[in-house]
Amino acid sequence: MERAFDIHLAPHRRIAVYTALCLAGTQHREDLGAKALFNLRHVLANDLRVMCKYEQAERWSRENLDATSPDNHEERSLCMSELANILTDQAKYPQAAQLFEDAIDILNRAPIESFGSAAHRDTLHARLLNNLSMCRHHQGQVKESLMLRLSALELKTKHVLPGEPDPTLGLAYMNIGASQESLDMIGDAAASLERAVDLIGETVGERHPLFASALNNLGGVRFKQGLELQAMDMYQRAQRAFEEAYGPRHIQVAAAMHNIGWAYNNMRQFDLSREAYEMAIEIKAENYGTRQHPDVAGSLTNLAGLLYERGDFEAAQQAFREEVEIYKAVGMDESFLEAASIAQKNYEVCSEKLSAMVATSPVEDVVP
Repeated sequence: MERAFDIHLAPHRRIAVYTALCLAGTQHREDLGAKALFNLRHVLANDLRVMCKYEQAERWSRENLDATSPDNHEERSLCMSELANILTDQAKYPQAAQLFEDAIDILNRAPIESFGSAAHRDTLHARLLNNLSMCRHHQGQVKESLMLRLSALELKTKHVLPGEPDPTLGLAYMNIGASQESLDMIGDAAASLERAVDLIGETVGERHPLFASALNNLGGVRFKQGLELQAMDMYQRAQRAFEEAYGPRHIQVAAAMHNIGWAYNNMRQFDLSREAYEMAIEIKAENYGTRQHPDVAGSLTNLAGLLYERGDFEAAQQAFREEVEIYKAVGMDESFLEAASIAQKNYEVCSEKLSAMVATSPVEDVVP
C-alpha cells in the first residue's frame, strides 16, 4: 500500500525528515511503496537544490532516474530535467545540456497518448526547451538560447486560454528578455520583461520570488536605458522579496546584492558598491560551500574592476588572481575560457601597475 506524506513542512525540516525516510525506504521498499519513495526523493532533491546542497540533491535525483522505467516517457524525461537543473546550478553545463537534449528526444519520439494530451506534452516540451536555453546562455550561445526560448513560448501560447492565469508564461517572457538583453536588443528586452512582470504579478503576486527575479532582470534593462533610480528601486525590492521568501543568506539574495553593487558602482557610490559586492561573494560562497564556483568569480570580476578603477591595484590583483584560480579549479571548458583569459590579462595589468609604482617610488635615506 502506498503511503502519503505531509509536504507542508519548511524545506530545512523536510530535508531532515525525508532523508531519514529515503534511507529507510531504500532498505525497505516493500513497506514504503515504490511511488511514495519516488515522490519523497523528488521533494528531497528539490529542497536540497533550493538550499544549494547540490551533491546531496544530485544523489537523490540520480536514484530516481535509475529507478524509472524507460517505458514511462513522462516520468523519465522529468527525472532527466530535474537532474539537469541540479547540474546547471553547479555550472556543469555540457552534462546538463546533454540530459535536456535526451529528455527532449524522449518527448519527440514518444506517442502523444503516453502524456495524456498534446497540451500536456507541449507544456513539458516548452519547459525542457527553456531549461536547455539556460545552459546555452551560460555557454555563450546566446542566439541559440533566444531561439529555444521563443520556441518554448510558441508551444506554451498554443494552449493558453484567454483570461487563464499562468505564471510560467511570465517566466517564458522573462527568459526571452534576458537573452534579448545579452544581445543588446534593449527595446525588445524591456518589452518582454515588462510583460513578464505584469503576468507574474497578476498570477502569483508581488511578494513571490519569481516576481523578484523578473524585477531583477528588468532592473538591468532600466539601467541600460539610463533609468538608474528605477533600476535601483527594482533591485532593492527584489532583494527584500528574496529575503522574505528564503531568508537573508540565500543565493538569490546574493544575486540581488550583486546587482545592487553594480548599480551603486554606476552611480559612483563606490563604498556602497564594494560593500554590496563583498556581501554577494560571502553569501554565494556560503551557499556553494566554497569560493571556487563560477558564480563567485562573476562577482569577483566586478569587485576587482571597482578596486582597479579606484587605484587599489594590489587588492584588484588579488581578486583577479582568485578569479583565475576558480576557473582552473572548476575546469576550463568552453563556458569559462574567455572569462578566464580576461581575468588573467587583468591580473597581469595589475602586476604591471604595481611594478611601475615600485619603480617610480622615491627611495628613502637610510638612517644610520
